[in-house]
Amino acid sequence: MICLVGLLCCASACSMENEEMARATSPDHKATAVLVREFGGGAAGSSNYYLYFASTEGKEELKRPNLTASECDSISIGWASDLVLQLHYSRCVIRQFENYWTSAYALRHIGAPSVEVVLVRDGDNNLAH
Repeated sequence: MICLVGLLCCASACSMENEEMARATSPDHKATAVLVREFGGGAAGSSNYYLYFASTEGKEELKRPNLTASECDSISIGWASDLVLQLHYSRCVIRQFENYWTSAYALRHIGAPSVEVVLVRDGDNNLAH
């Protein structure tokens, strides 16, 4: 019984929470990018970051992230144009990344082009090429 109580306490103390860090709608108002931070995990603590997209024309939910990362510093998003989203960061461990997103709704109804995701590491000016 004591072991079970200990496991339940750890499970509740180690639970993860989500925080929406940024939401940006494309200049043409056809797509929305959402940056989410998942944090928690008790004493060990951790933070994971996810970049999601949703069409503003359909009822799509934020399902599958285009980016999964951890250990990020100074992470932000911003649209460079209608079809290019930039994700800025100074340090990040990129665990999964897809550089294009296309709305399933838009494909079915209007054949919309893809949004390109560009990773921009801030402070790279001093790196040797």
